[in-house]
Amino acid sequence: MIKEYPSNVGLLKTKYSTPRTNKHLLPRMTINHKLEDSLSHKLTIITAPAGYGKTTAVLKWLEGISLSSAWFSIDEGDNDPFIFWNYFCAALNHISDGISKATEYIFTSQELFKANVHLSIIIDKLSTISSNFLFILDDFHLITTPAILDGLSYFITYLPSNMHLIMISRINPPLKLAKLGLKEDLVRIQAKELRFETKEISKYYESRGYFLQEEDIHKIERYTEGWAAALVAVALSLKDEKNRHNVISNFGNSNLYIENYLVEDVYNTWTSEQQDFMEISSISDKLCALLCEEITSYDGSKLLKELYTQNSFLVALDYEGIWFRYHPLFLDFLRKKLLKRDAASIQALHHKAGEWFKAHGFFNEAIDHFLKGFYYETALPLIEKHSQKSIRKGEYSKVISWVEKLPDKYVENSLMILLVKATYLVETDDFTKAWKCLERIELLLSMDNIFSKDFNTIYFLVKSNFFIRQGNIEKILQPIMEAAACGISNVMSTEYMDINLFDVSIFRAPYHSLIKMFKKNFTEYNSFVWNYRTLISTNPGYAPLIKGELYYEKGKLNEALPELLASIDEAVNAHCAGALIPAMITLAKIKRAQGDIQGALEVTHECENKVAEFHKPHWIYMLRAFKIRLYIDLDDTKLVNKWLDENRLNIYQNIVRAQEYELIVLSRVLIYKQRYNDANILLNRLLSFAKAQKKDHSIVEMQNLLAIAALKDMKEEIAEKHFKNALSIGIKEGYVRSFVDEFTPMISLLEMYVKNNNKRNRLLVYAENILSQTKDAVRHFIVPTNSDAIENLLTTMEKKVLRLIINAYTNKEIAENLGITLRTVKAHTSNIYAKLGVKNRMQCIKKVKESSV
Repeated sequence: MIKEYPSNVGLLKTKYSTPRTNKHLLPRMTINHKLEDSLSHKLTIITAPAGYGKTTAVLKWLEGISLSSAWFSIDEGDNDPFIFWNYFCAALNHISDGISKATEYIFTSQELFKANVHLSIIIDKLSTISSNFLFILDDFHLITTPAILDGLSYFITYLPSNMHLIMISRINPPLKLAKLGLKEDLVRIQAKELRFETKEISKYYESRGYFLQEEDIHKIERYTEGWAAALVAVALSLKDEKNRHNVISNFGNSNLYIENYLVEDVYNTWTSEQQDFMEISSISDKLCALLCEEITSYDGSKLLKELYTQNSFLVALDYEGIWFRYHPLFLDFLRKKLLKRDAASIQALHHKAGEWFKAHGFFNEAIDHFLKGFYYETALPLIEKHSQKSIRKGEYSKVISWVEKLPDKYVENSLMILLVKATYLVETDDFTKAWKCLERIELLLSMDNIFSKDFNTIYFLVKSNFFIRQGNIEKILQPIMEAAACGISNVMSTEYMDINLFDVSIFRAPYHSLIKMFKKNFTEYNSFVWNYRTLISTNPGYAPLIKGELYYEKGKLNEALPELLASIDEAVNAHCAGALIPAMITLAKIKRAQGDIQGALEVTHECENKVAEFHKPHWIYMLRAFKIRLYIDLDDTKLVNKWLDENRLNIYQNIVRAQEYELIVLSRVLIYKQRYNDANILLNRLLSFAKAQKKDHSIVEMQNLLAIAALKDMKEEIAEKHFKNALSIGIKEGYVRSFVDEFTPMISLLEMYVKNNNKRNRLLVYAENILSQTKDAVRHFIVPTNSDAIENLLTTMEKKVLRLIINAYTNKEIAENLGITLRTVKAHTSNIYAKLGVKNRMQCIKKVKESSV
């Protein structure tokens, strides 16, 4: 009965359920009309100070409409991005079942989270709903974290057309809403519109059984100024019929101070038992009968029922009447009373509350209470126990917030807390602090030989992960061997470390040092793989993937193929998307290198189908981006433009690793569309990011694309500068396909470089070698066009255009190559398509290929 989060472990259901309405709530016609109008807009913001009836007005309005709705009651603990978006998704499950399930894995990656991938998934899922719906964020003024505000601004910008968002706040939310305001997609409801009018005041008191004279109503209106909380307070003070006239007569003309009024007139209307119960129970943000009995020793069920019936300052959080909270104004008042009365008891009350939450499985709340009460000895084992699961899931933020509240002596002497910190710091690339934690762990282990096998295994894995991400290939192997020597642990026996969460190539992932390890010392690499595989029950596919990618990059396509197929088999069996996607994309690249664009697309489609089974939809965005490169090959402008309109990317957005590949493809699209200035801006930003990340593979691609864009824009000097930088890294790393895969534009760059550099040196020899391989690759890329049927159908110029089409030239490049206008190219292209009975480049190439078999 108490645990209410079976489908969202660790979350309180009351926070993502629509609150129960009070029987004294009245329809607010003016507000209702305003809210009704909001349904034709994206966003409604309701702002007013505490006690103006913002929440109750929306709740009452919801009762009279038929739209589906979701509700998120925000509190101070939600000012953490991870917690906020978890509750956000849980609330939206009421609208689209499965949103939490679809997004939960995103919270395991800081990079995916920072890239707002969870928001893209939410937006896509909500967009499929056929009917309109509402989502209400209550008490939004409690959110001040910039990361949450930026994320919500992004969400609102791309809000599905069928969704209407209502934000209830004491202040105007600091969101980036200028665009919405200009589009008239924003409705504002403020304090002046929430004030009760004379007729509404009269009806409100009648609903509570107080039939007042018109003169008294006017006095109350002047005194309260239509403030909802003040009207409630006055109602509570009118319970005594004998004193009712005196209460109203004593109203002054000055503004009402609700706290003073509560002290003088309202608070004293309750019994001493009720007063004591409310003060003590105010220690917790959320109340239920059993919790109240534990911390107050009073009959919680009886008193909560009494107070809810009598007191509109107690709010029900669910329809079952299990959970409640005090109105913020009243809660603040009660806590001040408790502090003045008995400050010494507050610590002990937090302990009682913590023990109750712990006993009933609410561990987050238990830890929070223990920390507030300074019971660090009690909080520490709970943090140690529950942080392990959180860290394995990548849920760092809440755990780190607990750790930061612990005094240093507890952190420095807890092996598990140090390991949690080290894991987090390694994942965030803070290697200096991470190493200090690892050194401290080693010191503690040397002082105490009694520690679990599980801990030892995880510690050595974290240590190995540290060296891998730091690129220290000489030290990677030893900790893995030590982990394997500990034997299979309960943690690792069924799990593998998914080392790639969003990169389409291991060359781009933080674990690219494993490729360097393989290149430098084949024996050590095999030993690393063998030792790691003793710790897991299922091979994820990374070992053959690393070999396959390296062989492909070196231009050894035949050697790459069996490794990639082995990786795909292992990845499918292990449900490891991080190995499957790079393996299948590299397989598609081999198809592309062979001139089989249709085959490359079929591999990509098959990969999309397999990824759908893994329930990690963010990979679909990567695969869509890869397909766009193929559509550029086919000069399919329609599909390229469609992706450009739908991908929610722009050249000025914040660059994070999780979106790097999509942004690179965006730069390719900009070059394809001859928007060279925009492409240059984006590529230079991406280049700075790649250099900061020390990602040579990305740097080479960016420098090549900058060179291609510059050459197409007739800026040969700039093109040569960028290209020389790419060649300098390429020769050092042994890259081949990073250059060859650019096909015809790469030939132009290489010929330019060879022509302008007559002095024989290693770089020129390397460029000449790449040029030879690129020309050979382009010849393989061309589909033969010697079919008798085609020979008879097409004119001489049409056959020349066709050969360039299937050689992946754009229309502009065809015009330049043949010395004709772009309009003439399009005319020839239309004639070719008509004669062959096709509609686009893809169909054209397929038809030519079939006719030449």
